[in-house]
Amino acid sequence: MVRIGRDGTIIRGGSSPAPSRPSFTPSNSSRSGSSGGGGKLPTVLGIVCGVGIAILALTIFGSSLILFFIITLAAFAGFYCSWIFDKKVFAYILLGVAAIGYLVFIVELFSGPKAEKAVITTTIATVESDALNLRAGPASSYSIVSTLNKGDTLTVTGDAENGWLPVTYSGNSGYVNTDYVAISTTTTTAKSSSTAVKGKKTYDSGDVYEGDLADGIRHGKGKYTWTDGGVYEGDWVNGKRTGKGKFIFGEGDWKSDVYEGEYLNDLRHGKGKYTFASGTVYEGDFVESKFQGKGKMTWKNGDVYEGEFFNDLRNGRGKYTYASGTIEDGRWKDGVFLGK
Repeated sequence: MVRIGRDGTIIRGGSSPAPSRPSFTPSNSSRSGSSGGGGKLPTVLGIVCGVGIAILALTIFGSSLILFFIITLAAFAGFYCSWIFDKKVFAYILLGVAAIGYLVFIVELFSGPKAEKAVITTTIATVESDALNLRAGPASSYSIVSTLNKGDTLTVTGDAENGWLPVTYSGNSGYVNTDYVAISTTTTTAKSSSTAVKGKKTYDSGDVYEGDLADGIRHGKGKYTWTDGGVYEGDWVNGKRTGKGKFIFGEGDWKSDVYEGEYLNDLRHGKGKYTFASGTVYEGDFVESKFQGKGKMTWKNGDVYEGEFFNDLRNGRGKYTYASGTIEDGRWKDGVFLGK
């Protein structure tokens, strides 16, 4: 080995010192901070991602607590695995979907309640014979209300008993023999394209409505007060009482009577309870605002009737127990006991 000294002389022999080899000890940050590693960040982002995607899914498909947790866990797992295995493109896509979910949630939160849609199920009976009698009661001994033709569609208002089905047709109520009709069910949904907003509306008549409005129409929950003192509070669909509600009668023959139960198109229809101002109470089935179907009526003096009603009167089978202890159990027609 030849070297040149500082004074220019040539120095022979010796060896140059070997360059030192730098040591390398991985630090904690190099072990845990790699782009494809785990840690707190992917865990936190995974939870945020899972909840956001679950919110979006439930907004689209309907709410369910079990479904919420399942979607949250699935989205979290997908994000976390994508992150730690360095598939961040997919992880970022999931974060984007989650962001949409949070945005939808915020919009829903501040946009006010949505107008509810009422699902109405109707059971119909189609006449299959050339001529079928609509009778006033559930037996062939009752008078004929009208004669129906083949193909006529009847609205079923209750359960059949002993082969006779309660129906309505063209404004007439009665019973038909089940052997000559075909029964089917139809389902319709009341349409509403707007979001309901809270409001108060005073009509020319002086009546006042306070509650949900959709396009200025009563739709959702609300309270309507008539000038005669009558008050209804409950569900509305497209301007009509439909759903569940409570009505207190105002001035007139029914002053202070109270009905609480189901409505359909402004009529008492379904299950309900009617309390007369006198203290008499009817609880049971209603059809187009009439006591019709099965029910129980209790008078203030202690008398009780439980059984079938038709057109506001005791019709069909039923049991009347007088406060004195006397019992009439059997068939009834237009409020009159016929016997066993």
